Amino acid sequence: MPVVGLNDYRDQNNNNANNMRAPNSRPMPVGRDQFQGDNVHRVAIDDPDNGPIGQMFPSFSKFLARDFGRHTFIFYITIIQILMFIVELIWGQVKYDEMFNKDNTMAGPGTLTMRDLGGKDTYLIREGEIWRLVLPAILHGGILHIFMNLAFQTYLCYTYERLWGTGRIAYFYFLTAIGASIMSAVCSPQSVSVGASGSLFGMLGCQMSYLIMNWNSTTYSRMNGPAPPQGAQQQQVGGFGGQVSMNQMEMCNLVCIILMNFMFSGVGNNGAHIDNYAHGGGLISGFLLGFVFVAKVDNPAGLCSNEQYTKLFFLAGTLAFYGSFLGVLFFNMNCTGPPVERCA
Repeated sequence: MPVVGLNDYRDQNNNNANNMRAPNSRPMPVGRDQFQGDNVHRVAIDDPDNGPIGQMFPSFSKFLARDFGRHTFIFYITIIQILMFIVELIWGQVKYDEMFNKDNTMAGPGTLTMRDLGGKDTYLIREGEIWRLVLPAILHGGILHIFMNLAFQTYLCYTYERLWGTGRIAYFYFLTAIGASIMSAVCSPQSVSVGASGSLFGMLGCQMSYLIMNWNSTTYSRMNGPAPPQGAQQQQVGGFGGQVSMNQMEMCNLVCIILMNFMFSGVGNNGAHIDNYAHGGGLISGFLLGFVFVAKVDNPAGLCSNEQYTKLFFLAGTLAFYGSFLGVLFFNMNCTGPPVERCA
């Protein structure tokens, strides 16, 4: 029996893989292995999205922000947030002689600095400073706070902007910031809070709506490459014998992310200037708005099969959410003086 060299094995495996590929699909070029479902396939050597030859995984930059772009809303809002955090540090040092407040567990300035620069303050909002419903989205309570939020924003939101479009994601970002602020102002009136996390939870809510409205879609939900051969989108669910699409699997991931965030973040943490009421308001408003202004509808879940009725239903829910919280905030709360502790 002749001795077969390594190169002979590689050539034979590549030929077998090309012969077994689905109809109308391109040949699998020689390169590194990458897992896809239950199969292992080759990725092109010159694949710009996955790094150079010999690299087992995508480059770190592609992993952290696959759809990164400088001429995007997410890039510009990130720059604004970084600049505003620098302003916060300078303001805290110049006015209060505390660039880093000892009570701030996130390594940043104190509550007075947050209030001066536009943090959520229920009494001042009721007094007419309605910009405090939006400005908290570009402020952060400390170094750890801004790092976590911007890492999360970079990892997911460039992809969401590619999915939904720049105008739509900007609209979602600021409207969910308002949703987060009004719920926090009503449910936690005695705190001053800041942070983009309300809008980021809003982005998760919008993506959940997007997935439901494309529940049985045969294309990749994140648009990160050409669709695989027919049938490759489905994977067996261990122990259940069923099949789920990539969109359904991503929904499971989003639910896990949301649950873990609510489990490990504190409500009304004044030292860190964050609260779960803002997270909840962003998530709910994003979920409602996502149905009304969804970017694409392709084979939605059964209850949402009628696109027109679904949008009308969630439009009514959106108006009810914003209307009820704004009504309570401006007409059904007792705030007798500037200190936030006097609001109830």
